[in-house]
Amino acid sequence: MAIAMRTHLDIGLRHIFPVYPFLFIFLVVSAATAYRHRPKLTTCIVTLLLFGLVSETTSAFPDYIPFFNALAGGSRGGLSLLGDSNLDWGQDLPALAEWQRNHPDRQLYLSRQGSPDPRYYGLHYIELPGSQISEPDQTMPSGQLPIYAISAANLQGPYLNQEQRNFYQRFLKEKPAAILHGTIYLYDKIPE
Repeated sequence: MAIAMRTHLDIGLRHIFPVYPFLFIFLVVSAATAYRHRPKLTTCIVTLLLFGLVSETTSAFPDYIPFFNALAGGSRGGLSLLGDSNLDWGQDLPALAEWQRNHPDRQLYLSRQGSPDPRYYGLHYIELPGSQISEPDQTMPSGQLPIYAISAANLQGPYLNQEQRNFYQRFLKEKPAAILHGTIYLYDKIPE
């Protein structure tokens, strides 16, 4: 953990996973010590913590990758805490495809990072600036009411140039029309 904290390389939470078993052992030993001194109070606290853990875990299903607990800001809290593969792997493209099937009257504008090809899921879209899709869809504007689907990674902008980051920062100030499974944010309009 000390090495991870001192390095300037920040490529994901997964690099400190080896610390977790030691943290869990520390917590269990601390609970056991507290139980010896104050068994009733410790039992109440551990029971409440377990209830909270089970409640939050079941409420996050099936969106465990972008999940953040209420203390960390809930479903939108992850945008300010973690990024890249800690949050967005392109795992929510099937949810976007389902959304598009359920809303055939909307013109989809898409901005995302990652390797999954949106066309594989049957998505038809117009690519927004800064999106890095290897082979974009050739959908042309239809005049339908637009919907702007932006991945969490592009809202954060780590791989975008300054002009593109400025464009997406405006969206962060707005309330999204919907958030699909924690990583695709839908907006009805481009903010001023």
